[in-house]
Amino acid sequence: MKTYSSALFALIIYLGLCPVIFPAFAQDTVKVGIVLPITGDKAKFGEIEKKSFEMALEEINTAGGINGKKLELLFEDDTGRPDVARSAAEKLITKDKVIILGGGYGSSETFAVAGVAQQ
Repeated sequence: MKTYSSALFALIIYLGLCPVIFPAFAQDTVKVGIVLPITGDKAKFGEIEKKSFEMALEEINTAGGINGKKLELLFEDDTGRPDVARSAAEKLITKDKVIILGGGYGSSETFAVAGVAQQ
């Protein structure tokens, strides 16, 4: 009996601490940050990518999401500039608490975002 109560106690502690240790488990959605050129010279390409992400989002969420959690896309505009892309990625990670970064049309903007993600 003592073994069962110890195991139950350990399970309760584990489940209680999961949201503290791993905040992504506590969320109802999986936040994904997408950095695209929504304005500026590359905006027409960014809009195409944005629509593609939205179509995929609808398909994934309709099918039940990821492990039962819906995806939530947070779009940020990089205006086609690496310095703006870097700032957008930093905001998505620190303020919006996304666990995944995606997007990127130009290689210089994507490289800037990758640098932030690696830190």
